[in-house]
Amino acid sequence: MSPAIKIPLPQKAFSHRFSAHNSR
Repeated sequence: MSPAIKIPLPQKAFSHRFSAHNSR
């Protein structure tokens, strides 16, 4: 459960950065 909470944190930032780059 510890890694499950630590992954969604950085994943959210990565998803936002990836979406912005893909949108361009």
